[in-house]
Amino acid sequence: MVNGHTNGYSNVLNTHAAGPSSPTLKSATKLPPLEYIRRVCNLAGLRVMAAVIFATIGVNVLAGFLYLTVCPWSPERYRRILSQYCAKWWVDAIAICYPHIRISVTGDSDMLGALQPSIILCNHQIEGDWWHVLMVARCVGLHGNMKIVLKRELRDIPLVGLLLWWLDFPTLARGSEWQEEKPKMTKMLETFSEERLPVQVLLFPEGTVCNQTSIANSLKFAAREGRPKLKLLLLPHKKGFYTCLDSLKSENNSPVVYDMTMTYQGYAGDIPVKSDPLWQTVVNWFFGQVPREVHVRIKRFSMEEVMSDSHWLDSRWAEKDKILTHFKHHHQFPSDGRGFEPTTFDSSEHRKESSVLSLVCLSGITIALPLVTAALIIPTLLLSPLIVTLWLARRVRTSLSGMDTGPTDKTRSGSGSRSVSHVMYDSLMGTLSPSKLFSFYGGMTPASASVHKGSETVTPGLPPTPFASPLPATGLQTGVHASYR
Repeated sequence: MVNGHTNGYSNVLNTHAAGPSSPTLKSATKLPPLEYIRRVCNLAGLRVMAAVIFATIGVNVLAGFLYLTVCPWSPERYRRILSQYCAKWWVDAIAICYPHIRISVTGDSDMLGALQPSIILCNHQIEGDWWHVLMVARCVGLHGNMKIVLKRELRDIPLVGLLLWWLDFPTLARGSEWQEEKPKMTKMLETFSEERLPVQVLLFPEGTVCNQTSIANSLKFAAREGRPKLKLLLLPHKKGFYTCLDSLKSENNSPVVYDMTMTYQGYAGDIPVKSDPLWQTVVNWFFGQVPREVHVRIKRFSMEEVMSDSHWLDSRWAEKDKILTHFKHHHQFPSDGRGFEPTTFDSSEHRKESSVLSLVCLSGITIALPLVTAALIIPTLLLSPLIVTLWLARRVRTSLSGMDTGPTDKTRSGSGSRSVSHVMYDSLMGTLSPSKLFSFYGGMTPASASVHKGSETVTPGLPPTPFASPLPATGLQTGVHASYR
């Protein structure tokens, strides 16, 4: 069962992921990062990496635009547009450039449906399992509705982490951090249920891939808790699954559960000493280094069937362990005796036209992004001096009108006091009043047209102006002249 540092999937990667012109990846885990990246950087890998980068940037820009323009008015419509366009385009654009994946679904399987929300439970063999489940959903047109429950650490990856946030992918955490993530996850799934979105929530209950340490810990925990002792799988965590189940159910619509068992051609059941580091997993996926032949078995269960058995999840994983043991010896899943032939899909041939269109659209958005940014920045730079000047003028006026402390000047006509800043401000504004300006420009407003009303001077035909001095003219003049005597 143990084969040093490599596992059964090392053989899978050697025979399927590394093409005829690609170097073998058998000793990849012993190479330093830069050397490993150099070896996987073949022409096909660079093509996949370019598709991933262009598609991810394009979807991030498109999702950000929708978030600013659609989400404030209708969050439900925003989520539906994200599912029907952004998520689908992203998967299709990458799939058309990705190495083709042959998917074999057993004849007795129940195919995924979109009539109601569902939870897909899958065993976790390699870190790239989620991509193969997406390819299965893509073959039946449901990849836009897929919501993958991921580790919270994956949101720290540049571009990809932002994309996961836009697409409302729930995240899980372990230990005490679970209490922090649970309310966020519950609220998100309840929103899907309230808006009647036919989402497919993909969950890997094992939480991580198998290695010798995790298998040993799983067996100890199973012996202590009286749960099944699995040889090829880890015991499933129940908290995340039942949280998803409770959050998605509603009075009029209950979710269904799809139990998916997945493995790859060449699987030998070996358990690695330790799992590959995260950087190597990301490099593998970015450069298309994934198994090329996938075997899938899917069984559908209603919510009533799940809730009626308190050990339902353990029973499913015990069954998976037996199925994988059978596959290890016979290189195929066990038959149910009805003679159904497996259904085969090819990811590169499926939805080819829409995939090309998706790649063109997202690449166009990515290429146009610098041009649009320049078109927005240049007018902003040209208008910024005027905007700053107007803002500073308003701030100065507000500051002057709000100053109540400082040196004061007594007026001769009254006992009140005014600050010097107020006196200077009022003198300036009085000089710039319409009547003074009109008199300066040729006497357009004759003195005989002014009417004295109490202490104020009002010009007929003109509304009161905010530039007029609030003090009586005589007092103001006396006070100002007094300061210069």
